[in-house]
Amino acid sequence: MDTYMKASRLLSPLLTPGSVGLKALAFSGKGPAPPKHVYAIVCQTIKHKPLLDAVLKQVAAEHNKGRPILAGLRDPALGYVLLYELLLGPEKKIKGGGAGARAVRKFEAPLREAVARHGPVAEHVPTAHWPSYVRVNTLLCSLADAAADAAKRYGADKVALHPVVDDLLVLHPECAKTLFQWERVKEGGCVIQDLSSCLTAVALAGGAGDRWWAPPPETPRKKKGRKKASPDPAPGAPAASPAPQFLDACAAPGNKTSHLAAIVNAPGAPRNLVLGLDRAEARVKILRKRTALLAPGGEVEALHADYLNADPADEMYKDLKGILLDPSCSGSGIVSQPDRVTDAEEEKDEAQRLAHLSSFQLLALLHAMSFPQVARVAYSTCSVNDEENEAVVGKALEEANGKIEAEGERWELVRPRSLDGWARRGRAVGGLTEEQAGCLCRCDPFEGDETNGFFVAYFQRVKAGGRAGGLEEGVGGGRFGGGGGAVEVGGEKIKVYEQGMWKPAEKPKKVEAEKPKKVEAEKPKKVEAETPKVEKVEKRKRKDEDDEDFRDEEQEGGFVPNRSEKKKAKKLAWKQKQREQMEAKKSRATAGGAKREAPAPAAEKGGRSDAEKHCRAWKSKGKCRKMGECPYLHDEQTGAAARARREQKAA
Repeated sequence: MDTYMKASRLLSPLLTPGSVGLKALAFSGKGPAPPKHVYAIVCQTIKHKPLLDAVLKQVAAEHNKGRPILAGLRDPALGYVLLYELLLGPEKKIKGGGAGARAVRKFEAPLREAVARHGPVAEHVPTAHWPSYVRVNTLLCSLADAAADAAKRYGADKVALHPVVDDLLVLHPECAKTLFQWERVKEGGCVIQDLSSCLTAVALAGGAGDRWWAPPPETPRKKKGRKKASPDPAPGAPAASPAPQFLDACAAPGNKTSHLAAIVNAPGAPRNLVLGLDRAEARVKILRKRTALLAPGGEVEALHADYLNADPADEMYKDLKGILLDPSCSGSGIVSQPDRVTDAEEEKDEAQRLAHLSSFQLLALLHAMSFPQVARVAYSTCSVNDEENEAVVGKALEEANGKIEAEGERWELVRPRSLDGWARRGRAVGGLTEEQAGCLCRCDPFEGDETNGFFVAYFQRVKAGGRAGGLEEGVGGGRFGGGGGAVEVGGEKIKVYEQGMWKPAEKPKKVEAEKPKKVEAEKPKKVEAETPKVEKVEKRKRKDEDDEDFRDEEQEGGFVPNRSEKKKAKKLAWKQKQREQMEAKKSRATAGGAKREAPAPAAEKGGRSDAEKHCRAWKSKGKCRKMGECPYLHDEQTGAAARARREQKAA
């Protein structure tokens, strides 16, 4: 039960709207990290929460008179954990007891029945059939080695190459359970990273051979004279660190930062330093720990600083060429990771929240465009809302170009060659044209993409009068084509992934032949002979005559044989009695202070007197303690019979 309590303490803050994510809670550094099995229970509980809510609502309506099943628990989070363990956990049972376990077990049978009625559990988890994505960290491992190792570990039929992101392996959904135990993941050679979050670095640095950031090859020149040797640094002076060429403005936890560093420091490319900034000290610690594992060669430098306070004229940024900007967002596109738990019914201030987020995102994007030496900017969010995506891009282009056009430059949207194979594009909203929307990339899990919701915009600074819109120059589409087929990598023949390749085929529903309905012969209706009209007229006449006789007898005071007329007479008599009682009551009230008469004795009312009633004690026991004073009847024969019964019972 201690495991469940730890899991409920971790889950409880996540059930409150506006709370931080699960990873931020679990690995904030303020306390010891939760055990792996506790973290796994919380992840699975959050993933299946929509199904659990539906089951709870159904059982409450059918078996608890509409009262919530978990209403009696002090901690609803514990109830959700116990529900998951009982209905969907590996063993499908609760270990231990307590009030929470008793409350859930009380409805165990209807809960299990409701889960069965909802169909396969996988249908309620949108990511159940998604593949797992593993990015090969080319700073430490080659794609060929990682692909060959994965094929040996999981089987070549469960490993594929992504057609757009060159350094991304796509694994069968069954491989997800053991990915964390893979040695290459533990050592940093491979990174478990969602497909959507890989697109930003690919767009900025051009992961398909487009190295705009690399200096042009130098042409050999004749030596005209000996160059002067550069003066040696003063003894004891610290070595000057190289100026960064790329900046990740909101870098923590560091997956996009290390991905960008791997692309711009590919074999054969000149060394490029990537600077990662984050204003939260706890997140910077995570960033440094992560980059130490993924980029041990010093390709990434983590700095605790606020990006919005960075001065474009600072000497540190003199060699800056590109900025990767992935600011805080609503996270409306995240469905595969339990980092955020939101309830649509509790999001009352959604419009106001989106307004605050979009204003911050616009401010951050305009700041990136204010660096005069920066040539390219990649902006991304994990949101599917237009307010955070196309609307921000449209406003940024309008405001930024209004400031720099006087200098003979402007910013334009560009469709990067490295993402030319991506099908889903942006929307022509927020002041954007259809051509500009075609330069944007979107991922939408609600529209069939097997990845989280994401948005990427790629900007290029151009000279006024020039044009950079449309496709960027360079090699495009990914080196493995548009999906399908196979490629030989590291001695293994690896498939190129196609969307839905491993999704299980839907089982055809059994169509049962309709059973012929039994056609029962219609029973003949009873046809009663119609009474002739003459007979009906005679019946009416007889009834009228009876009524006349009743009225005559009533006047003479005779017997009333007609039942309906008797009821009417009784009702009239009762009303007359009520009126008389009301008049008597009014007369007593007007008398003013007159004493109420004592009730008449029973004998006068027509009943029996006390002397005529048998004494209960004498009748049951044959004796009475108030023999001389008792007002009731003491018959000797009755007393003798009572005493005889008692003696017989005692014997």
